[in-house]
Amino acid sequence: MKANLALSTALATTASATRHSFKSLSSSDQTSLEQELDKWKELYGPIARANGFFPRTNTESAQVDGHSVDELERFHHTVQEAKVAKASNPHAEFSPFNQFALLTDEEFKGMLMKSFEPQNFTNASHLSELANDRASQADWSTSKCNSPIVNQGLCGSSWAFATIGAVETAHCIATGELLDLSEQQVVSCDEKNSGCNGGNPSPAIDWMQQGMCTEESYPYTSGTSGQSGTCQTSCTKKQLTIGKTKTTFGEDSLMTVLESQPATVFVESSNAVWRNYKSGIVSQCPGVQSDHYVIAVGYNDEYFKIKNSWGTEWGDKGYIYLKRGTTDKGTCNVAQRITYPELPASTPSSNATPTSRQKPNQSQTHLSHSQTILSCVRLQALN
Repeated sequence: MKANLALSTALATTASATRHSFKSLSSSDQTSLEQELDKWKELYGPIARANGFFPRTNTESAQVDGHSVDELERFHHTVQEAKVAKASNPHAEFSPFNQFALLTDEEFKGMLMKSFEPQNFTNASHLSELANDRASQADWSTSKCNSPIVNQGLCGSSWAFATIGAVETAHCIATGELLDLSEQQVVSCDEKNSGCNGGNPSPAIDWMQQGMCTEESYPYTSGTSGQSGTCQTSCTKKQLTIGKTKTTFGEDSLMTVLESQPATVFVESSNAVWRNYKSGIVSQCPGVQSDHYVIAVGYNDEYFKIKNSWGTEWGDKGYIYLKRGTTDKGTCNVAQRITYPELPASTPSSNATPTSRQKPNQSQTHLSHSQTILSCVRLQALN
């Protein structure tokens, strides 16, 4: 759900403008901000509270029309950061209307960005498929093998959610069966990773080959507790049809992988661009260090389509689009660290083909604010 931010000229900051505090605003601008915070609390307050992103009330903070000054300062900061993100990404839209709006930058990073650098990348290499042999576009989000968008909540478990999502789809491609596997089991039981304190997909994929609990028998609880929890041994287990961990890097390699299956990617997301993203194509991230795992599920001539684990209320129904061809590492480092489970050699070719193999469409237009869904051809065998 979107809300229009009708703040006055004093709030219309740009990337180069000095940020102002709430207290420095005129009386009318303060009133406008208070009204917007009222809307945010109605629309996103329940989601923020449910996922642990609503800060505790500062009892020493003064009150203004039912809001603490601390809340107003936090929200005002997010309003300004969304405008800064827009200034550097003209083909994307941003808004403070999200579950993270009352978190400080430090709180946002500390709660969610705890993933580790992938292992074994010294052996990673580019995949060899030539560009003119590659399909012009792919979109696994339209497949029956794509699991629903989920919310990791108050736990640094993006690595577990990305791994589970990639493995669920790989198993489905190999067998035709989409399983709902337990993120909590991976968070609590994978001793080569650190649960809510971080991890990476490489050892997790190998660990999962022993069999995995279903979500129903081992539900996710770390999102509300913020704790990794104690490993449980009793659950309903499923054996998985996947191979060993594979790694690669580079945009061309990522597209080659995406012709056959989704892959986990390690991105730089502890910034205002990711935090406040709503729609369109992101072309620039204001940082260097990767800190968050997501799943690449598609591409076309302009962008990669990325599946996040911050719920459907974030971004474009849980997805974000990252521009292709910006740097060697990809926008927000999307192509720097690519990890995925190997598919069995016996995988039916029809199950592993998300698009028809077409020449790139040179007349394709940019994704607009009102057009945030890929214009990709539909899956032939998995719809």
